[in-house]
Amino acid sequence: MKTYLDEKGISIPFLLLAVGQAIGSLLAGWFIGTWGYVPCFILYGLVGMLATFISPKKSKMSS
Repeated sequence: MKTYLDEKGISIPFLLLAVGQAIGSLLAGWFIGTWGYVPCFILYGLVGMLATFISPKKSKMSS
């Protein structure tokens, strides 16, 4: 059974990637203006390191 996401393929993840980059850039500019460069890069570095621990759910193969 096909779902809406199956038919759209990879386009939705790429759209969300672009949205995330736009929002992240806006937040980075605001953080840099408010707190400065060093705290902003430390914050973004920590978020990036935390993202390495996130992985997709493993699906069980049915036979």
